[in-house]
Amino acid sequence: MDKKTVLRRIAAPVLAGAAIMVGVAGPAAAAPVHANASGATLRSASITFTTLTDDKDSDTLVTVLVKDRDGRVDAQTTGFFGQFKDQTSKTLPLRIRSGAAWDALENGGSITITIAPNGHDTWNFAYEVDLSYSDGDAGFHLNPGTSLSESHKSLTNPLN
Repeated sequence: MDKKTVLRRIAAPVLAGAAIMVGVAGPAAAAPVHANASGATLRSASITFTTLTDDKDSDTLVTVLVKDRDGRVDAQTTGFFGQFKDQTSKTLPLRIRSGAAWDALENGGSITITIAPNGHDTWNFAYEVDLSYSDGDAGFHLNPGTSLSESHKSLTNPLN
């Protein structure tokens, strides 16, 4: 078989596959649908901490507050949760406030993480906040690396 015949036999399925892929993932997938138009509310929330190079001691209290743009606490947790060892991840569910609106969280909301160490503790970590809404939309908010300690106990970051 010559090169032209081989290329024709390969090109047809490849081009057909490309056409299908473009049709499936074309313009409809380019513009995400957001929940604010339908008045969606918060259904569940969690935070995943990934400890980087300095662990959280087992006797350090952690508080997580997710607030909407008006300062209302819409999701939260507080506890010791044990030691968070280096290079490990731990997911914590957050208690949610009924009726917390997508628009107020995703357009001006914030997350505050506070520690109350028993003595000295420096914790280097990353986190991901996962918010799920009543219409199936989800918000994922990442911080790839930060640190809290007995001398810097709290941080607040915007959700958007």
